[in-house]
Amino acid sequence: MSDRSVRFNPALWLRRAKLRVWGIAQEQHLPLPDENETSWQKGDGVSLQVVAGDSEWQRLGIGKVFQATVNAADKEVTIAEITTPVHFETDPTKVGIAGTLSHGTQVIPLFLAKAPKDVRLRLEVEALRSDGTMESRHWVEGASDGSVLALQAATGHIYLGTQSTYSQAPPDKARWWRWEGVDGKAEVDYREGEPRQATQLRLRLKAIGASKGATMQFVGFVFPETGGFFTTVPQGRFATRRAVVRVGGRRFELGDLDAGAFREVDVGELAGGEPFTLSCDGSKLALVEWVGEAEGLMCHLLRRVQKVDGDEVRWGDGTKLSKSFAFYGWMADVGGTCLWRLRKGTWGFLPTR
Repeated sequence: MSDRSVRFNPALWLRRAKLRVWGIAQEQHLPLPDENETSWQKGDGVSLQVVAGDSEWQRLGIGKVFQATVNAADKEVTIAEITTPVHFETDPTKVGIAGTLSHGTQVIPLFLAKAPKDVRLRLEVEALRSDGTMESRHWVEGASDGSVLALQAATGHIYLGTQSTYSQAPPDKARWWRWEGVDGKAEVDYREGEPRQATQLRLRLKAIGASKGATMQFVGFVFPETGGFFTTVPQGRFATRRAVVRVGGRRFELGDLDAGAFREVDVGELAGGEPFTLSCDGSKLALVEWVGEAEGLMCHLLRRVQKVDGDEVRWGDGTKLSKSFAFYGWMADVGGTCLWRLRKGTWGFLPTR
């Protein structure tokens, strides 16, 4: 879970429940907007400054953004660019078909930007070798509707060996590498390919169809090996800090947690389907785990609802399908706040206790 997110615990009443929260690390490579930051280079005919983000940015946890003003109209304008170091694992024994457990497989640039309606924004990603030559070029783009637009790319590789669907050769004759982020394509397979050698990524944000005087705002991130969780952290590596979980009117402080470490507290009984929230700093990520005793997850009857009057529910017999499972001993009623099928075919959470 990420900071300020909401989830629901399983739809079964838990007895002797425990809350266990694990720390998760987050790494991010680009500097966030700052008046003294010089890593970002503005494009020709563009002025660049740091401004406070409006309410839309604030809801994303972003306090400051870069604001670019187009001083000279052109069909295609470079707003800003930046270069950041990267590392790709070249040993095929360490890069399997599912990637690596550590760094070296994939780097994900993510730019959030606001532009006038119908202006197209493009994120270009150039992978550069140590001698400065270009290994690959990739881009993603989208049309602005006036609100925050996300441009997400991926640059990386995995070693397929002979596991590629295109490979018909014996193991000693075909060695396939799959590169991510090549010429606008998400993935490209190379027969007798080589691993990536890039040591830098050059990132460039462009606006297409912006008029003179148009203003655009943006902030950029680069995440290595995130597993798909992106949080608005500054440049560096961070662990979970000041974790707090709220559930059922109760507040549990878990404190600071390094990656892989956990803290556990007793909760007692927990109603099924109850919402819980996480707030935390640092990486702005944590793994929230509920542990407790309950009837088997798949061993419950689904009963028909005869009448609902406020919080009062009149239950009918079990459905024909659920009765058929009585042979296996599945006879318990689901407890807590659970999902029930109403007469009209709709679904809703109804209290059973």
